[in-house]
Amino acid sequence: MVKNAILIHGTSGSPRSNWFEYISSYLEEKGYEVFRPQLPDRDRPNLEHQLPYLLKSGFKFNSETIIIAHSAGCPLTVALLEALDVKVDKVILVAGYLKPLNIDIVKPTLKTNYDFEKIKSNANKIFILNSDNDNYGCTIEAQGKYMAQVLGGELIEMMGEYHMSIVNDPKYRELPILKELVDR
Repeated sequence: MVKNAILIHGTSGSPRSNWFEYISSYLEEKGYEVFRPQLPDRDRPNLEHQLPYLLKSGFKFNSETIIIAHSAGCPLTVALLEALDVKVDKVILVAGYLKPLNIDIVKPTLKTNYDFEKIKSNANKIFILNSDNDNYGCTIEAQGKYMAQVLGGELIEMMGEYHMSIVNDPKYRELPILKELVDR
C-alpha cells in the first residue's frame, strides 16, 4: 500500500503557502507521496465546488493516508472524511473551524449537518491545533474545543500562535509540531 499525504490549503492559499513546502519535504523524506492541490475558488472557498474537486482528483485515500489542512481547508477535510469509504491514518487540522465565524466567506465552507460518527470512524487519529489568539476567530475556546468534542480528536492548544500563517509572521514557513504529529 502506498503511503501518501494530501495537504489542503485555506482561503487565498496555495500548495506553496505557509508551511506546506516544509511539511511536504518531511513527508517525502519519510517515503510519502505528497499531493498539494490548488483548490478552485481559493479566494472565496465553496464546499460545493471544492469537495467534488478533491473526490475527482485521482488521489487514492487509503489506511496509510495523512491529511493536513489549514484554516478553511479544515471544514473541507471534515466533509471529505464524511464522504470517504475508507479509513485514513491521520488527520491534522491547523487553525480550523466547524462553527460559523464573523467572516462572510465562511458560510459556503460549512455544512449544515455532519455525520460525526462516520467522520470519526474514517480516521485513526485526529489532531486539532488552534491558538488562543487566532486573529480570525479560530481560537481554542471558540473552535478548538468544539472540534475536539465532535470529532473525538486530540486538541493541541497553541499559545500565541495566531492563525499559524505567513500572513501573521514569516516564521510560519515552518511549523515544527507537524513533524511530531506525523510521527505519532
